[in-house]
Amino acid sequence: MPLTAVAAQAKATDGAGALLVTSGLGAEARETHERLAAETGAGVVHAGPGLSSLATAPSPRRGDRHPRLRRRRRDPAAGLARAPCVRWGEAADDVACIGGAILPRWLAPPPDWIGTGIWPSYSLLDLGPE
Repeated sequence: MPLTAVAAQAKATDGAGALLVTSGLGAEARETHERLAAETGAGVVHAGPGLSSLATAPSPRRGDRHPRLRRRRRDPAAGLARAPCVRWGEAADDVACIGGAILPRWLAPPPDWIGTGIWPSYSLLDLGPE
């Protein structure tokens, strides 16, 4: 399970920790997630309803974002937990957030009208190497 792998990487990395963030869950699902986080050594935070709650929306278009994520159960890349810690060590004191590009994995070529200018509307982001 990806959370187990991320939590293991975090334990092996100085300054790292794993945090499971949930959104829009019922009481039973929250308890299940809390138990899983405790078993793996991860923290857990329950946010209010957000994008992940759209997975239960009646419209397949609004909810297809997260069902796809549920089907893609891959192990995290080696070094996933270490990379942000390295960047924090290199960052200036005024840096408040570190992240990376959020790029699509197109299942088919996207339509012509989906250029990089519209990517933020789909939570896609690439600010370059700096």
